[in-house]
Amino acid sequence: MNPLIWDDVLSNQMHFESEQVHVLTALYGAGVGNSSDIDEHLLIAKSIELMKASTLILDDFLDKSETRNGLPSVFSARGAEQTVLIAEIMRSTALIEFCKAANKVKHEDFVKAVCIFEEAYKTICFGQLEDIKLEASPFSFDAPTEDDYFKMIHNTSGVFIQLPLLIGAFFSGYSRSELKTFAEYGIKLGLAYQVRDDIIDIVADPNITGKPVAGDIRYGKKRLPILRLRNVCSEEERKCLFEFINGKKPLPEKHVQEIIDIIIKYRIIPSCMTTVTQLCNEALSAIKNIPDQRMHDQLIDIAMLLTDFDCIPENVRI
Repeated sequence: MNPLIWDDVLSNQMHFESEQVHVLTALYGAGVGNSSDIDEHLLIAKSIELMKASTLILDDFLDKSETRNGLPSVFSARGAEQTVLIAEIMRSTALIEFCKAANKVKHEDFVKAVCIFEEAYKTICFGQLEDIKLEASPFSFDAPTEDDYFKMIHNTSGVFIQLPLLIGAFFSGYSRSELKTFAEYGIKLGLAYQVRDDIIDIVADPNITGKPVAGDIRYGKKRLPILRLRNVCSEEERKCLFEFINGKKPLPEKHVQEIIDIIIKYRIIPSCMTTVTQLCNEALSAIKNIPDQRMHDQLIDIAMLLTDFDCIPENVRI
C-alpha cells in the first residue's frame, strides 16, 4: 500500500492489540460470544473501530477541534484538506477489511452484514448533520428541545454502540427477534454513554478525561445539561445563558465558569446522572430474556460501568 496512505494515523487504528481494549471491540466480543475464529473476529472489530475513527476525524474537522483525547487532532496536525481525505481513506479501508473478514458466511448473510455496516455509517452521518443543525439554531426558551437532543445522539452515539453488538449477534446466528433485543440494548446504552460524556465534559478532572473542562460549553453546544439548566434557572440567569450560548465562540473563561457555577447551583449534574442510570436500566430490561448467561452477565457489567461516577467530584454529585 502507498506509504503516504498507510501512515501512522491509519496504522495505529489497525494495530491496537497492545493498547487498552476499545469500547466497540469489547461490545463486539460480548455480542459474538464464544468463537474459534479469533483472527477473523478481531479484524471485524478493527473495521468497526476504523469506521468510528473516520467519523470522529470528520467531527474534529467540522468542529475545528485542536485536540482529541488530550492529543493533537488529525485536523490540527494535518489541516482541513488532508483531514477529509484521511477520514475517507479510513472509511474505505474499514469497509474493505470488514468485507474480507465477513466473506466466509453465505452470500445472503454477507450482503445483510454489509448493509448493517453501511446503514450504520449512513445514520451516523445523518446524525452529524442533525448536530450541525442543532448548533446552528438559536438557543431559546423552547428550542432546541430534549427530544431534538436525544434524536441527534440516537443517530450518533447510539448507533456507534449498537453496531458492534448487532454485527456480533448477527454472525452468531441469533434470530430476528433476538437481534432486536441487542439493537435496543445498544441504543439505550449509547444514549447513556453520551449523556454521561456530557456530564464528564463539565465537571470531571481533565487529567482523567484527556480533554479540557467544559469544551462543549466553551463552544456553545446545546447538550443536555444546558437544555435542563434553561428550564430551571432564574429569568436573569436565563437571559445571560441565551446571550452566552448564542454569542461569539469560544466563550471567555469567565462566562464558561459562570455557566458551570449555575449548573452546579441547580443540581443539573445529579439530574443528568439519574437519566444515565434510567437509560442503563432500560438497556438491561431489554436483555432480561437472553438465554446465554455468560453473555447476559457481560452485558450487565458493561452497562454498570456507565453508572460509575467516581470521576465526578462528590460535591457536584449530591
